[in-house]
Amino acid sequence: MEMSFAEDLKLFLPKYLSDISYNKLINELKIFPENNDKYYFFYNENSILQGDCLNIFFEEFKTQKKIIVVSNTCDISLENDRIFTPNLLYCPLIKLNDYLNKIKEKSHCLSEKLLNEKVLSLKNSIEKQKISSIIFFSKSKFSGLENKLEDDYIAILDRISYIPLNKINIDKIKEYRMFSLGNYGFYLFLFKLSIHFTRIFERIDRV
Repeated sequence: MEMSFAEDLKLFLPKYLSDISYNKLINELKIFPENNDKYYFFYNENSILQGDCLNIFFEEFKTQKKIIVVSNTCDISLENDRIFTPNLLYCPLIKLNDYLNKIKEKSHCLSEKLLNEKVLSLKNSIEKQKISSIIFFSKSKFSGLENKLEDDYIAILDRISYIPLNKINIDKIKEYRMFSLGNYGFYLFLFKLSIHFTRIFERIDRV
């Protein structure tokens, strides 16, 4: 017998959630991708979570950057004793409109009509999370503290970089944090990472 969508999802959901959080996540996933304003939650601790968006000044480059944390939370936890200082893996965030404008610049050979259609189609695919190498983060639609983004942003997963964790002032993480991902946003984030980095359908027989 064919399983329902919700039953299929249950095979892959985290087991540590409370019943309330579990059912809420199921309901939010059912209406994906129309609910991208539901990704975020307010986390007010001086620790870094995987999927956090931080607005950090990079001393080395003398520039301010919005980044999305790719490193696993445990791997960058200061509570763990280590011989070597860990690096924090991150993707820079790029304004969606800036990215689309770059696409327009690179596609100048197309007619204006075709170019506009191409960009509109790409924008729609990005916003619906249909491109495996790009994660879309919508701007804040509310006045709450969950999401401080002033515009729509994307993270391109083939642009991952790193910074030594000791170069970040952990005491100011609450100031740096633009958002943390709630259960729904975090599930989607891990799903996109998994698809981009670990899919096995490369059609090569590694005998």
